[in-house]
Amino acid sequence: KLNIGDPIPISAKSGSGTGDLLDEIVKILNKLKKSNKRKKEIAPDKIIKTAIIGKPNVGKSSLINSLVGENRVIVSSQAHTTRDSQDIELTYNKQKILFIDTAGLRKKSKKTVDAFEKQSVEQSLKSIEKVDIVLFMTDISKKLTFQDKHLLDKIIEKGKGIILVANKWD
Repeated sequence: KLNIGDPIPISAKSGSGTGDLLDEIVKILNKLKKSNKRKKEIAPDKIIKTAIIGKPNVGKSSLINSLVGENRVIVSSQAHTTRDSQDIELTYNKQKILFIDTAGLRKKSKKTVDAFEKQSVEQSLKSIEKVDIVLFMTDISKKLTFQDKHLLDKIIEKGKGIILVANKWD
């Protein structure tokens, strides 16, 4: 329905399908490298910087742990467990990829937000500026919100590549 191609089903919890996702990312990036002859050549040792952005508890940290194959970041059912962005480097098919696990972004509310959460949100939004690709992760069992659209608009405005990750579909 979205006309964005065939989905690649993955499970952040079990890691199932993450290899297929990484294969597809590398394949698309290699096509882009070849088709952009007029642009500067990308050095083979360049690190592809990727941020995982989304609301609290959509599975961002679980996805990171699945991709690296170990429990590198804390996963909890309690919202805002990730306070600081975590940089995790992974080498896949001789390509270095930096994943930035960010704090969850929730709708601004009139309620007082603690200083730590405010700083975490600012850090998450700044990570968009320093990456090549944004994995926009959402809980597919819930409807997309105005906040999701606003965040996607920010990513597009910055000219970043976007991969939509719909989690919790199972």
